[in-house]
Formats: sequence, C-alpha cells, structure tokens
Amino acid sequence: MRVLRTNLTPGMTLERDAMDRTGRLLIGAETELTDRLVEVLETAQIPVVYVTDKSFEEHDCVPDLPPLSREQQRDIDGRFRHVDLHGDFAREVFGECIIHSRERNALAAEAKE
Repeated sequence: MRVLRTNLTPGMTLERDAMDRTGRLLIGAETELTDRLVEVLETAQIPVVYVTDKSFEEHDCVPDLPPLSREQQRDIDGRFRHVDLHGDFAREVFGECIIHSRERNALAAEAKE
C-alpha cells in the first residue's frame, strides 16, 4: 500500500525497500518503522513508501489526495500526447505520473498548514 511520508507512523511495516533519490538503500523491506526511521524518511524527503496492507489497516491513515488542477492535467496530457496509451506499460507510467503529481500536491498542501 502506497503511503505519503507525512502519514507514516511508528509500527508500520515496509513492504518494499525505501531508497533515497540516488537509489541508495535507506531502510529495507519488512522493517517495522520506529520514530527514528520515520525521521530518516522525513530528512531524506522520501515522498512515498510502500507499507504492508496489514500494517496500513492497523494504522488507518488513508491519504486524501487532492485532484489535479486543469493546468497540471493539461501539462501531463501534453507530455503524453505522442504516446499510445493503449499499451499496458504506457498506461501504467501515465497513471503513476498522475498519482505522483497528486501526492506532490498533498505534500505541498500539508507544508502550508
């Protein structure tokens, strides 16, 4: 389950390795997060991590992602205008771009609060 960094709580268990922006391993999969490990992810500015479904359900922290603005949607659509979105891979990449943009919006909104 994909979770925003700001919604992580100690006790959650990572489903996948948490890597920094350069690809260096920060925290291995199957590690239970502690206060210190949550701080590590915050310091490294890792936007999202994957936690196990069971861990996610126990902590009930579903992030409410804001929709994209029309300008953001047009920008992403423009970047994919020459891509055939009928293929599974291209459609998956397009979807990931949408989700990533919405997550960035959520993090920016939380930073303003």
